[in-house]
Amino acid sequence: MDQVPINPQDTAALVQLFPALNAFEGYFSEKQKLLADLEDKLHYKFGNRSLLIEALSHRSAVSEFEAYCKKSHIKVPTGLLRWNERLEFLGDSVLGLTVTTMLWKLSDQIDEGQMSRMKAASVSEAALAKVAKTLNLGSHIFLGRGERQAQGADRESLLADCLEAVFGAIYLDGGIETAMKIVSLHLQDIVTLGDRSHTDYKTAYQELIQQRLQITPTYLILSEVGPDHRKNFEVGVYLNNKLIAKGQGLSKKSASMDAARQALILEQN
Repeated sequence: MDQVPINPQDTAALVQLFPALNAFEGYFSEKQKLLADLEDKLHYKFGNRSLLIEALSHRSAVSEFEAYCKKSHIKVPTGLLRWNERLEFLGDSVLGLTVTTMLWKLSDQIDEGQMSRMKAASVSEAALAKVAKTLNLGSHIFLGRGERQAQGADRESLLADCLEAVFGAIYLDGGIETAMKIVSLHLQDIVTLGDRSHTDYKTAYQELIQQRLQITPTYLILSEVGPDHRKNFEVGVYLNNKLIAKGQGLSKKSASMDAARQALILEQN
């Protein structure tokens, strides 16, 4: 039987193939909308969504798909179907640069040793898996039958790797500045709050102001942007009803901490 050729650019033809596979059954017919849902949670819309699909594709699913195509005499161009390991490798570097930059900006009082410990905690498998779970990333990953039966989408290692691949895909799609902005958004709570050994900015600011002015700072929510499952908060810190500084974060706590940090910076200038 002659092989049926597929144009690498013919996404529609590929979409017609996927529902026939156990590994991808129903994904494009029933779960395509979840890609848009994931983009909403990421706060990033892909110009080239094939990069997102590659980032979500586990080796087991691609192997299963290739076996199906071979059995069905469907010719797929070499390199067209890729699993996410290369994007994971790229995303790891984007992640490392972003977290290091975030730590460098936190405070001049954090030394190299503290930064190293905080970075290790922030990019750990457990920390990344936690972020992936807030994105419900497991429900979007392409897995082969064996991995699905083994509950692969719940494994922290798999979730962490996939998240790094998504960050790599965002970098290729939108550039380094955009990628660092998105990574910062989703790791802000972990970087600023995950390691309790670093400065508690709210306590530090309160102690400073009470000593200097004998008053206590107050914090008010200025805005809440985004859907309920992924809000971005802006909080202001006030002294005697005067706005001193603003902070942002994915929780009220981290936004308040950021506001206190900004206020401390102003005190030092």
